[in-house]
Amino acid sequence: MKKAAFLLPILLCALLFSLVGCLDVQPSSEKQVEYLPYEIDDTGCILRFYANETNSVNVVVPATYSIDERGNLIPGTAYSVKSIGDNCFANNNLIETVSIPDTIVSIGERAFYNCANLSAVNVTENVTAIGADAFAGCPKLTAVTAGGTRGLILEENRNLGVFIIPDSITTIENDSFSNWTRLYSISIGENITRIGDNAFSHCGNLSRVSIASSLNYLGVDAFSDCERLKTLSVSGNGENAICFAQAQPLHNFVVPLSVTWIEGGFFFGWRQLEEVVVHESASLSNNVFKDNDHLTRITCRNRDVLSLFYSHPSYDPVVESDTMYVVSHQPYEGSYLYKYYIPKTLKEVRLLGEVESYCFYSMASLQKVYLPSSVSSFGTGAFSGCTGLTNVYLSTDADWNYYISYYTSSESGTVSRADMNDSARLAALLKEHGSPSCSWRKGAN
Repeated sequence: MKKAAFLLPILLCALLFSLVGCLDVQPSSEKQVEYLPYEIDDTGCILRFYANETNSVNVVVPATYSIDERGNLIPGTAYSVKSIGDNCFANNNLIETVSIPDTIVSIGERAFYNCANLSAVNVTENVTAIGADAFAGCPKLTAVTAGGTRGLILEENRNLGVFIIPDSITTIENDSFSNWTRLYSISIGENITRIGDNAFSHCGNLSRVSIASSLNYLGVDAFSDCERLKTLSVSGNGENAICFAQAQPLHNFVVPLSVTWIEGGFFFGWRQLEEVVVHESASLSNNVFKDNDHLTRITCRNRDVLSLFYSHPSYDPVVESDTMYVVSHQPYEGSYLYKYYIPKTLKEVRLLGEVESYCFYSMASLQKVYLPSSVSSFGTGAFSGCTGLTNVYLSTDADWNYYISYYTSSESGTVSRADMNDSARLAALLKEHGSPSCSWRKGAN
């Protein structure tokens, strides 16, 4: 009896420890279950992200998920995550990076709105739609990139037709939108200062580009092979145009090969512009330049280079200054007196086509002119008044003749092939025979 009384407390203690052990096992088992911090509907759309300090810094959106017997979302492959819903990650100040899987095809409105510390998020090639203000209010997203690790990271996309660039973006890096074959419209906001090389190259459907910012750099071939972009515009009207809403501080500008027309006034106020290159298939309207007092070199096909600087005196009186000079020209007696406002820095023109009458008339600052070998004539008075001319480069296979007609007499002469191919000698002869009535022709009279 005493032995049994002694053993009873021991058995009770053992039973108590056993029960406690059982109680400990169950909570431990539940802690090992990994629940996904999302609400996802039956279409695979993430409706809500449940944020906390441990899951919100570097977010990896799952491509797939499963559901346990209690209805909780857990890792697995039973279902695909297909979209990110409206406001899903909005107003989260903890998020720094987000990795979006290839299964996502759409990103909702304000999906990442006001994520103050978000510095990197990717848009995959499978995304077909992005809602308004999806990345608005994210001040650390400052660049669009196709190859970087920070900023708005884009994969080559053949689905999206329109892309809204967030206001926080200041740089569109090299190749960012290259080969986006369905992209037809892009608006470049006022905060962007750099558009990288090949940024929009090979976007065959791109037909509307609006640039509201002042660019410090516009990349090489930024719009190459965008065959629907036909016009350079300041008005912003119509399709098939690149519209610059304001004067640019660019030093160099190369016209895209797809462009065939440049509107009048396009380069007005580009005060830092030093060189413009216009390919031979593009035409410039009269009066495309104004106040370009650093312009040094022009490449174009225009037969009448002087006309590019036309300024109508009735509407815009022109006066000479320390940086600009005025050319007045009356083509024939009784005609209207035209005035042109030309930068004193303009030293060099590379002409890609014919030399029309009065092409370089009285452009005294001009020093070097390059002409294609296909040129067979200089129009009447083409080089008259070009007092600063030092070299005219022309490769020709024949002698030339000049002809000057006066009221009561005429003058003509022959210039040898050797002199025509000597740039300094040709410049000297053009100044020597610099009458406004002088014209030149290749071959015999």
